[in-house]
Amino acid sequence: MKARYSYIYNRKNKLNKQGTALIQICVYFKSRQRAYISTGIYIRPEEWNDKDKCICKNPNSIKMNHQIRSLRNRIEDKEMELLDRGACLSPQILEEFLLIKQSGNRYDFIQFCENYNKKDNSVTVGTYKARNTGIANIKKHNKMRVWADINLKNIVGFDNYLHKQGYKIATIGKQHSYLKLFINAAIKEGYLNPHENPYMHFKICKKDHSEVPRYIKPEEIEKIKAVALPYETGELSKDLFLFSCYTGIAYSDVMTLTQENLLEINNRPVIKKKRQKTKEEFIVPILLLPQHILKKYKDNERETLFPSISNQKYNKNLKRIADAAGIKEKLTTHVARHTFASIFLNSGGRIETLQRILGHADINSTQVYAKIFDETVLNEMDLIEK
Repeated sequence: MKARYSYIYNRKNKLNKQGTALIQICVYFKSRQRAYISTGIYIRPEEWNDKDKCICKNPNSIKMNHQIRSLRNRIEDKEMELLDRGACLSPQILEEFLLIKQSGNRYDFIQFCENYNKKDNSVTVGTYKARNTGIANIKKHNKMRVWADINLKNIVGFDNYLHKQGYKIATIGKQHSYLKLFINAAIKEGYLNPHENPYMHFKICKKDHSEVPRYIKPEEIEKIKAVALPYETGELSKDLFLFSCYTGIAYSDVMTLTQENLLEINNRPVIKKKRQKTKEEFIVPILLLPQHILKKYKDNERETLFPSISNQKYNKNLKRIADAAGIKEKLTTHVARHTFASIFLNSGGRIETLQRILGHADINSTQVYAKIFDETVLNEMDLIEK
């Protein structure tokens, strides 16, 4: 369904100091929204023929009427281009199209990505920043700037570029996910043809199934327990890390735990919650150490079970903790989660149970932790041989 167009003179029913008023093109969209487009032409009331919707009794009337029709024709041409692609003209597309025409610049793919990310209010600050990092990588690759650059050859080139930068498989998968998101959004808004989507022929690899997740050993956990940091956030960071080591709960979920998540099942204290990332529900028994940590930070005035701390500050403190404990492995929130999985599996836990505790939607996500168990078995067999 096409948009409808009409010419409007002096919409605000008010003349300027020169005794003239603006002529606008009103666009009525399929969504029942409307937009008023300035023609940049101001005339006196007696120079406007409201019946025929045109300028008359003006020395330049022919030229000005042609200018108005040309602007409308450009908008209609853009609309027909969108309809051919199975899309519709929207206020946003029209606004961007007119800005390009006025500035004389071509609205390129990079600009689209940046604008899309700025206008998407449905994501967290962390996701917004992560997408911006993805856009920065697209810029550095410097092969996908205008719409004609969006093809399979450049997607493969982008993948090769990310590998050469030394990114891990999971990070490369994320960068592709952001790029794919922007391309799908561009298709939806009519900037690309659905059949031109290069990801129809490119499979994103999100995990390196040959890589063993990083974790620390039980004796290293004991070293961390013994570390004393002379500032409040340092002690909190240590306790949060240990809490995750003994529960397997991800940082984002730990920081949003509330009293409602604490339950008892068969007289045993448990945590029951939906993961923020996957929306999958998980249940994990609370062992003695996590119980002590919860009691330590109990505050009825606070909504969450733990005080707030930024991810940046937390990771900075974890580096200090690792240095103080003499641990070479870089400590992160993911390492704590992986450590829990290693302890659980090496204690005889089942992979299916671990899936439920970790809140994985897919058993394949949990299966990677079996490599931790395999590595431990091999290391212990080496000890026997020695």
